[in-house]
Amino acid sequence: MNVTHSPRVRIPVPRSPLRPLRPRRSLGALALLAVATVAAPVASAADDGEWHVLDRPIATHQQTALAFGDRSHWLQPWRAYQDTRPASSLADAAAINLNVAPAEIARTAQALAAAGVRRVRVEIGWDQMSYDDPSTLATSAHVDEGLQALKDAGVRPLILLNASENSPTPNRRDRLTVTKVAWLGARQVTLDAASAAKVVPGRTGFDAGTLAGGLIITKLVGTTATLSQPLPLTVILPGSYGASTLRYSPFAAPRTTTGAPNPLFEETMEGWLRYVRAVTRTAADVLGGSGFDVEVWNELSTRSGFLDASRYFNPLPAEWRGTGDVTEQLLARTAAAIRDPANGTPGVGIGNGFANQTPFASPADLPPGVTALDKHPYKGLLRFPNQLPTSDRNVRTLGADGSPLGKRAANGQWQTSFNPTYDAFLPEYYLTGIQTEHLVRDLSPISSTISGRPHGRTVRTQDGRLPQVWITETGMDPTGTGLTGDAATRMQAKATLRGLVAYVAAGADLVSFYTAKADRTWGLISDAFFSSTSPGADAADDPSVVGPMLPALGRLLRTVGRGTTADRRLELRSIADQHDRIQFAGNGTPQAPDLHDRDVVTFFPFQQDEHRFSVATYVMTRSLAQVQQPDLPEGDVRRYDLAPETFRLRIGGVAAARTRVSLYDPLTDESAPASIVERSGDAVVVELALTDAPRLLQVDDGPTGD
Repeated sequence: MNVTHSPRVRIPVPRSPLRPLRPRRSLGALALLAVATVAAPVASAADDGEWHVLDRPIATHQQTALAFGDRSHWLQPWRAYQDTRPASSLADAAAINLNVAPAEIARTAQALAAAGVRRVRVEIGWDQMSYDDPSTLATSAHVDEGLQALKDAGVRPLILLNASENSPTPNRRDRLTVTKVAWLGARQVTLDAASAAKVVPGRTGFDAGTLAGGLIITKLVGTTATLSQPLPLTVILPGSYGASTLRYSPFAAPRTTTGAPNPLFEETMEGWLRYVRAVTRTAADVLGGSGFDVEVWNELSTRSGFLDASRYFNPLPAEWRGTGDVTEQLLARTAAAIRDPANGTPGVGIGNGFANQTPFASPADLPPGVTALDKHPYKGLLRFPNQLPTSDRNVRTLGADGSPLGKRAANGQWQTSFNPTYDAFLPEYYLTGIQTEHLVRDLSPISSTISGRPHGRTVRTQDGRLPQVWITETGMDPTGTGLTGDAATRMQAKATLRGLVAYVAAGADLVSFYTAKADRTWGLISDAFFSSTSPGADAADDPSVVGPMLPALGRLLRTVGRGTTADRRLELRSIADQHDRIQFAGNGTPQAPDLHDRDVVTFFPFQQDEHRFSVATYVMTRSLAQVQQPDLPEGDVRRYDLAPETFRLRIGGVAAARTRVSLYDPLTDESAPASIVERSGDAVVVELALTDAPRLLQVDDGPTGD
């Protein structure tokens, strides 16, 4: 059986009718490593009055030089192209994973909507179907209530359709009593009479690790139960053990060894499709047939055992073997069920959650009806040169000029001739070339290939659609960085602003942050909000109630606005500075130079109307956990903020003679200095002060008084 495997996620919350999701790992190993470096920013030269100029900062080779299997600390794939997106694209993309209790849904949705966040991601799992009638939701009234609360707040849900192995289908939880000792490797156990009476052979099993019913009882003779695989424990003593009776068997191969449809697969698939139809029709009854989206599955790296019968059987019986890909069938047939006119869901977007953590999923392979590739770009702290991800240790490293930086050893491993020293802890990690599995290949207008399959926003799906990219989970976990308390929450606020503007500017159509409520260290809304009696909408702008993220995000979205115009293109033609500050030191060669702050200054323009633009610009620092201002007192969260640095940006595509500019910082709610120092034809040079959080450069070239 060919069952594809690649990483996945689930969000635990009390068995809530609208269940949120929990982050797992992403496009590479999500390792939260070591402790952040405490160091001041580095400068390669003192301010000497000389302007150091980076010409043509946007260049296609930043992406095209990095074939799949190459990586670089210097090349920046996000700088390969320059879009000017409509302002509405930012507001339309902003989302959050809603992992709150049912009673908290309404007020949380109101607070999010007040800040301009009009999309959320929730889970309605297969296990929420009735065991006795698996075509109906067991908690339909509660689901209706939660969906209605989202509708009332004007919030559009992305509903995760999922079957986590710890509770994959409608099930009955119970305990079975073993009456005799059973040893490691045993294939039979003895039950008491009451337990034997509960067993449904082929569906009832002892819970094994995270697999509900993972030790299936395949046959029962009297009180002697035969198991689907040898007992994995050294010994089972007489006593009571957790068990589950699953309404459906795990997925078998889609086709038998003779090529015929596999009845075992078809039975489980039909149960899944009953669930899909019930959830989407229920949502359509409340929200309308175009009022929500769905995501099919949630990462493959963890808790996806139900997709593979070999996790439950050892050896795998002949009737379970065969050919075909379970995930391909699941995605294609789910999309067909939702697109069926009889389902009444014509305007529902459908995302491929099997693509969450793999770079290999190509838009060209998306089956008819599927709207988007879904991604989960998480990355913890990495400290170079010693913490190169394991998956990249045989990956060729390229220098700033695109040439190989090192050689291949006889054993096949890549030996890099120079590795810079720095910490990587940034929300845009998967827009850089630090790791070969970057996301730009799927976001970019520049097409490329991975393992012979085409990637890029212009690659059409099987039914001719232009694909979207949905980032359905992303976030920054401060574990291991040394950031705690207010410093951690400010970091997450800063990361949310940076992640949103960067991914949307690069081409993403949805960016859903993990997560609304604290799940370990991930919460983006303060615990004070959930314990407060203040109305949700009224609290959205109060940092003492909701924390710093939501007010800052609200200011960002309000300033950029919801303009839908997209008929002009701003160009970043050069970046200059006098301070010559760097992110890390090179070795003085053209291959491995210093990486300067000007090399990672962003310019992400959003068009507001015919003459007005809002440009998100900041220094994309390599680590948000690095102390940037050590002279500030301990406990001052600004210690981790890059002190404002002056740059000059040459901006093309404007009516220079009448262009006006201003600069606003949504994180601090303050204006910042910005002025035009040169005008020429269709370009202006703007001098402005930037830090490591997005500031919004307002550009207006309309007639005075507009």
